Amino acid sequence: MQWTISGIDSLKVRQTNPQTGRYKDTMLMVTINELPRSTITGIAKACALSKTSQYSVPMKSNYTYQWGSISKGNIVGSTKENTVEVFWTNPGIDSVTVRTTNSLTGCSSDTSFIVSINSSPSPQITGTRSVCVSSNTLEYSVKNNATSQYAWQQPKLGMIVGLSDANTVKIRWNTAGSDTLFVRESNATSGCSKDTFIVVTVLPQPLPIITGNSDALEQDKGLVYSVQPENGSTYEWVIVSGDATITTKSGQLVVVNVGAKGSVILKVIQTNKDGCTNEAQFVINVKSVSG
Repeated sequence: MQWTISGIDSLKVRQTNPQTGRYKDTMLMVTINELPRSTITGIAKACALSKTSQYSVPMKSNYTYQWGSISKGNIVGSTKENTVEVFWTNPGIDSVTVRTTNSLTGCSSDTSFIVSINSSPSPQITGTRSVCVSSNTLEYSVKNNATSQYAWQQPKLGMIVGLSDANTVKIRWNTAGSDTLFVRESNATSGCSKDTFIVVTVLPQPLPIITGNSDALEQDKGLVYSVQPENGSTYEWVIVSGDATITTKSGQLVVVNVGAKGSVILKVIQTNKDGCTNEAQFVINVKSVSG
C-alpha cells in the first residue's frame, strides 16, 4: 500500500468463516510520517576542467545526506554533508543526486538536479622561456579562437607593450630573475574560462664599461682600452667614427692608433656565456699637437 498523506490512519481487515458465516474485524493503527523533501541549488551550466561547482540542500536537524556518484565529474571532499563540491571533467549532460533521510523516522527521498557541462578553453602559451634583459620586445601567443577573449597579466619583471587582450602579446623584459606569464582565455558563448602560464627565466645583460685615456694627441699610437673581464664572454671592438684604427684585439682589451684631431668613438659589444649582449661606447678627444 502506498500512503499519500502523512498523519494517523487505520488499516482494517475482516476475516469470515465460510461455513458459519461468522466474521471478525481486525484494525491496525498506522502512523504515516512525511517524506523529507529537499531542493538542490547550484550551477546549472558548469565548465569542464575549471573550478569546482557547489551544490546544496537546506540544512535541517535530524536529517542526514548522501550524495550519489557522478558520471562526468568527481566529488571533491565529503558526500555526507548538505553541500557538495563537484569538479566536472567531461562536457555533456549529467545530474547531481542526493538522498535525504530523516533519522527519527527512517524515511528518505531522492532529489536530482540536471547540469549542463560546457567545454573549457585549453590555451597553451608558445614563446621563448629563457630570455635576456633587453629593450627589444618578444612575442608570446596562444591559439586564436574566434569565439574566445583573452586577458594577459602584467609580468613582474617585464612590461606589456601594446595590447593585452589579443591572442598574442609583446613583452619587454626589464629585470633579471624568474617570472610567470599568465593568460586567461574565455569563451564568449559558454562563459567558460581557463588560466594558463609559463615560467620565464630572464637572464642579466653584461655591463661593459670601457676604461682608458679619454684625451690623446694627433698621431698617438698604442692607446690601450679595456673592459672588465667576465668568464665565458666574447668582445667585439669597433671604431664607430673618427680618425683612428684598431691595431690589436685581445679579448676585453684593444690597442688604438689615432690620426687627426677630432673625436673618436670607440664601441665594444660584449656577449656573455648565456648569449646576452650589451654594448658600451667611449669618446676619445684627439687634440692638435700645435695647440
